[in-house]
Amino acid sequence: MPGFADARQLHASPQVANTQFSFAETQQVAKGLEQIRQLLLEHTKSSTEQSRLVNEQIESLITASQKMGRKDWFNLAVGALINLALVIALPPEVTHKVFEVLKASLTGIIHLLPPVLATAQQLT
Repeated sequence: MPGFADARQLHASPQVANTQFSFAETQQVAKGLEQIRQLLLEHTKSSTEQSRLVNEQIESLITASQKMGRKDWFNLAVGALINLALVIALPPEVTHKVFEVLKASLTGIIHLLPPVLATAQQLT
């Protein structure tokens, strides 16, 4: 699917423990999710239903980051963002930006595999 290449290449390293985020980490994640919310809401201005869905999903991800293990949350977040991109028909370039923001917001929190390793991992 065009626009989802970034999501397909986002994989947490197998060495990442599924421990809960610290308070500071949840704040960093929430900040990134707020940036993603703004990107998504820019493309749902004409639909109150889509805007409501975006807000509900982002709030759910913020809450989940305070309760779930980091690996479980990461998988949930990627799935939820792919679903939102499909439901609101995000253009590929915006989808790319969403996953770039997610990746940046997780820097120092979850070690992600480099794109080449992530792609190779999918082949095995």
